[in-house]
Amino acid sequence: MVASKRAAADPTKSSNENRRTCSGEGGTTESLISGHKVLFASSGVAIACQGNGTRIVTAASLVRALEKARGNIKIEVHYEGEVVKGVLEEYDLANGIAFVKAMTTLDVHCVPLSYIDLMPETKVVVVSRDISGKLMATSGELRCSDGFGKFGNGEAGGCLMMFSTCKASEGWQGGPSFDFDGNFVGMNLVLDMERSIIFPRSRIALLNAHHDPFGDLYPDGVWGEFDRSFSAFLSKNVVALASFNGGTKFFSCTGFFINFDDECQTILTSATLVREPDGSHKIVEGLEIKVLLPNNQSKVGTLKHFSLQYNVALVGVKNCRYVRHVNLEECLRNYSSEVVAVGRSFESGELMATRGARTCWSGPFDCDLLCYSTCKISKIGIGGPLVDINGKFLGMNYYDKKMGTPFLYFDDLCGILQYFKTKQWKLPNPSSMNKRERDEERRVLASLHPTSRRHVQYAYTDGHVTVLK
Repeated sequence: MVASKRAAADPTKSSNENRRTCSGEGGTTESLISGHKVLFASSGVAIACQGNGTRIVTAASLVRALEKARGNIKIEVHYEGEVVKGVLEEYDLANGIAFVKAMTTLDVHCVPLSYIDLMPETKVVVVSRDISGKLMATSGELRCSDGFGKFGNGEAGGCLMMFSTCKASEGWQGGPSFDFDGNFVGMNLVLDMERSIIFPRSRIALLNAHHDPFGDLYPDGVWGEFDRSFSAFLSKNVVALASFNGGTKFFSCTGFFINFDDECQTILTSATLVREPDGSHKIVEGLEIKVLLPNNQSKVGTLKHFSLQYNVALVGVKNCRYVRHVNLEECLRNYSSEVVAVGRSFESGELMATRGARTCWSGPFDCDLLCYSTCKISKIGIGGPLVDINGKFLGMNYYDKKMGTPFLYFDDLCGILQYFKTKQWKLPNPSSMNKRERDEERRVLASLHPTSRRHVQYAYTDGHVTVLK
């Protein structure tokens, strides 16, 4: 998804554009069809227009209906008389939310998910669209709930759920709620006899975050500061990957070609691509892996090796031409202070990069091999390479919004890859920092923030450290 293609109004303005949103022009209907029979229908709201489709958020009741259905079932998206094919991209049953991709870019207004303040007793309107295209609306007020407060874009703010006095039926699930200024409030989730439950826009933004692009798109911005040959090398080396469980996308991230063996082309990436989402040391069996190559061709990938302890995976792909490989054994540890994180979107194929700096901390509770940078990436960038501005490969990136972007240096990765090849020595479990290392980290941090206090407490935000007063 490219930022410039995202149709989003400024949420701070009570403008005609916002009023256009409130009129329901972002509302769609998703239906399950078997033959000519409609098995299930719900509302949805468009959140992003991409070059090859439209991303829609809806209620997970669609997923539950899909699981119960049998036979040749298809998803259709209905909007303003148009009927297009839909694909279930991902879902979260625990949160009751699902994301559907309409396989055509609809002429629809996409609601913004950025920061907004709302208070109890704010007047709201709930909108729904039925299978015939008829638009329906009912009004009410927001009501207090445990944790009600400001809700914004991200983990720092926001309540888990909100409530309203709007009276609506079950078929309105997945539709949008707006305030009377046209600001998108959230998605109608489930309903009971007395009140409607709203899934706040901040939570939608959080669950949608790993689709957001970051930094500069190739070949603009920081790409112009690389040597031209190195920019070209990265453009033919970095790929996007996605894993699928049946027809549903499980996870997507970045990877890059490395020299490993002669069996097939090998991509280094994160084991998050196949890991169970509950954090257990298991992979999801039976996943299909697809690789989006630099030339936008899609290839089937095969999981060759993985280490869940170190969050590393190797994916093999055959019949790839005109790609470039990194020889990790030739990569020397480089302590450049200025670094660049690179990623590629599976949705759009866009190559992106963002600049940052290495940090002087490594986090006392993390694997002692992990280092951090201040590069601000989204989950798209997981598994992507970290390089310096001089064209040297440094390591592979992970994701942590609080501490900064974690990465493993290539010389540490080489040990893991050697284990994959030979199995002749036991791969040691990651270890946490010991007391001496933690004391050294505190000494370095204290030198950055001189203070007369004997005991200093630190906090980490977006890869930066602050002294708690």
